[in-house]
Amino acid sequence: MKKTLLLFIAFLSTTVVKAQDFIQDGIAYNINYFDESTVEVTSKEEFYDGDIIVPAVVTNNDVTYTVTHVGGGAFYNCNELTSITLAEGINVISWQAFYNCSSLVNVTLPESITTISASAFSRCTSLTSIVLPEGLTTVSGRVFEDCSNLTSVSLPESLTLISESMFEGCTSLTSITIPQNVTVIGSQAFSGCDNLSNINLPEGLTTIGAQAFFFCGNLSFIDFPESVNSIGINAFSNCTSLISVILPEGLTMISENLFSNCTNLVSVILPESLTAINEGAFMGTALNTITIPSGVTSIEDSAFYSCTELVSVTVNIVEPLPISPYVFAGVYTYDIPLYVPEGTIEAYQAAAVWQNFLFPTASINILDESSNINIYPNPAKDILNVESNATTDVLGVAIFDLQRKQVMVSNNSSVNVSGLQKGLYILEVETEKGTVIKKFIKE
Repeated sequence: MKKTLLLFIAFLSTTVVKAQDFIQDGIAYNINYFDESTVEVTSKEEFYDGDIIVPAVVTNNDVTYTVTHVGGGAFYNCNELTSITLAEGINVISWQAFYNCSSLVNVTLPESITTISASAFSRCTSLTSIVLPEGLTTVSGRVFEDCSNLTSVSLPESLTLISESMFEGCTSLTSITIPQNVTVIGSQAFSGCDNLSNINLPEGLTTIGAQAFFFCGNLSFIDFPESVNSIGINAFSNCTSLISVILPEGLTMISENLFSNCTNLVSVILPESLTAINEGAFMGTALNTITIPSGVTSIEDSAFYSCTELVSVTVNIVEPLPISPYVFAGVYTYDIPLYVPEGTIEAYQAAAVWQNFLFPTASINILDESSNINIYPNPAKDILNVESNATTDVLGVAIFDLQRKQVMVSNNSSVNVSGLQKGLYILEVETEKGTVIKKFIKE
């Protein structure tokens, strides 16, 4: 009995029921049970093909109905459908409405659309571009999953969520701008978009879900807004073109395998707010250096597994943090310098795992970004000013690109950056009390 029930459920999940109340001009409709003055487009025995225009109203047996919905699975597997135009007034596209319409090239949506349900356009492999209308507020999961030729998407400012797997497997997508009102990018939203090289994240974004950019192999740069406070596991795993990352203040945890197998990632700046680095966080990266902030209380196994390019490690934690030998598994630490806070060398030399590093003759003092050092204007076009409080003197500044290559050194508090290329840079400010790390944008 149980087996029969499972087979029946599987049959329902893969079958679109062909039923309608009436057909008019080649389009099938069902009358809305709750409002008999409205209808939705539904499937029919013969698959739809060619160019379809869905009207705002339709008349049958002298009764005129308003068309409000494209029903679930209405055009499911209509492989010869090439174009769809929906009239103004239609407000909902239901689940799998155009699923696997492999020849669908043109989609024209009205401004009245407010909801697009799950997998509505999944596997529309001929679709190359689409404009989603302003006023659209709900886009459910997997809407454009595996639209492998989709290259251009215009998203409305009314969106607040990029849903799970929304663009998963869109292998031709190269860039996208996320609307300013979006606060959450769902899990696997861009997973497998291996040609995605440019994405603009909005100020106000707070959450990036698990595997959101998993296997985005051409993504070389991402600028995190300071509002981001949660990034899920594997979110940027296998982003093999990613070179440098500056994580936002407010982020408290590096999730499991967050940057694992980012084989060209050479530089990461961790925020002072950080308290935990979870398992496999930077496994298999090409990190040259890493600075662990003073507030970190947990570093899990394999966090830096096989980071064989490390040339120095800086730990700003006064009391040595107990860690497992597997944190740096696969890394020969004996010739890697470990820089620790002043007065703590002996404690680190006696601490398990940390004692296996090379200890330079002098320790260094890295101050957090909240130190009384300000830089302005930021972005800067010509002159970048470095300002300190009355108790801290600036001794010098060094500017690095995102590959941690030093591009400028100055002993002045006003630095002429006009000769730099446009982009994001890292600024290290040497003071009498230590080093402050900032970032700035060159216009």
